[in-house]
Amino acid sequence: AWYRAGEEGKAARLLRQHFWDLLISEDPALPPLFWQIAYPFPFGDRGQSLSLPPHLDPRLVAAIISAESLWEPDIRSPAGAIGLMQIMPRTGKRLAQELGIDFPSADVLYDPHINLSIGVYYLRQLLTRFHNRIVPAIASYNAGEWRVAKWWERWHGLEEDEFITNIPFWETRRYVQKVLAYYQIYQRLYPL
Repeated sequence: AWYRAGEEGKAARLLRQHFWDLLISEDPALPPLFWQIAYPFPFGDRGQSLSLPPHLDPRLVAAIISAESLWEPDIRSPAGAIGLMQIMPRTGKRLAQELGIDFPSADVLYDPHINLSIGVYYLRQLLTRFHNRIVPAIASYNAGEWRVAKWWERWHGLEEDEFITNIPFWETRRYVQKVLAYYQIYQRLYPL
């Protein structure tokens, strides 16, 4: 019912809470709707409500949203990050100014379209900074771009798996692994 009502986050959270064992089994016999509810994809040409620029893989954005907020636009983290893509208010204000988006208060980050616009813009900046390397961009989204830039400079020659292993913050290391796992699932479920 939540899924049909357009409440992707609530539907995904409920399904993941009650059927986690089935999700991690990746049983191919499960119906496609089960996977669509667990990993929603409300972008562009699938007739849904959110749109993305053409130069960014929407499945990566979906993986980040799944890890950050599980598609619940009204969520606020204990650290103060807000909305679908969990934007920190100060970062949101800076990026909104760059984008020409009115930012009277941090509450605008609860608007899914504004949050997505700012989050996608930020992700695109991070990907550009790291020459389209997904792993340091994802790590930066979680730990901050300046911190990850130092790590990247220090361990630049490492393979991505080794880079992830060397991330000094457990939370960021786990976050990168989670986003990459979700990204693989989204690539499998929603081929472009």
